[in-house]
Amino acid sequence: KHAPALRPILPYAKQFDVQPPNPERLAGRLRAVLSAERMSVVAGGMLLHRLVASTGGDIRSCLYALQFASARARELTMKKRERDGIQPGEDSGVIMCDISSTLMNALDKSTGLKDMQGDVAGTVATVFRKKKSSGKNKRQKTATGASSLVASDNAVDFVLESVNHFGDNSKTLDCLFMNVNRVSYVDPTLDRCSVAFEWLSEADTFRSHKSNVAMNNSAEHHSMQKFYIPTAAAAIHVLCCVETKPDLTFSTRPL
Repeated sequence: KHAPALRPILPYAKQFDVQPPNPERLAGRLRAVLSAERMSVVAGGMLLHRLVASTGGDIRSCLYALQFASARARELTMKKRERDGIQPGEDSGVIMCDISSTLMNALDKSTGLKDMQGDVAGTVATVFRKKKSSGKNKRQKTATGASSLVASDNAVDFVLESVNHFGDNSKTLDCLFMNVNRVSYVDPTLDRCSVAFEWLSEADTFRSHKSNVAMNNSAEHHSMQKFYIPTAAAAIHVLCCVETKPDLTFSTRPL
């Protein structure tokens, strides 16, 4: 829970455990902010709850998203008033600005939301590093009779999210190819290594631009890449993850 360097001062420090805000309460506070700033949202409860879920309950990210949406909505409102021939200052009333459409676009495109993107080093390290858990991993007998540690569903989901957040499947695949033989995982019969390279080789075919799918349907080709390459990374995690920090290498040159 605490870094080793901080442990000596723990007896003299007061600890505060900050819990994430309740989604219902946060959505209510965001609704109050909108009202105070003279902004409205059609079906506000649904959009605000979606905003809270998209940011993981991050209050600052929620406020930033509302600021971006309101700035864009006010810009569009002023342009519409200019087209209608209404000059600035002609009406003395305060304009109530509807940010429903701009907020929905921000949620669809993740514009102004919390940046979840990782880098290549962190992504590849996540694939090869065993995720710490509270005893949820289980040991089972393999076909050879040896006891092996099976990755939990949470660890696999974490790898899938990490690869998706990084967003560059081709670079991820290149780095996995380069590091499978560098990581010191237990594999006396080379069965894991063989299966790992089969997964990577199969994933490599999905990024080929010479296939019929790639030449005739680029959208389907991209969809297949987006599904299969992260799945291959999760398979590599199950086969080759280690508890210690792996010695990884990276290259900017595509394979």
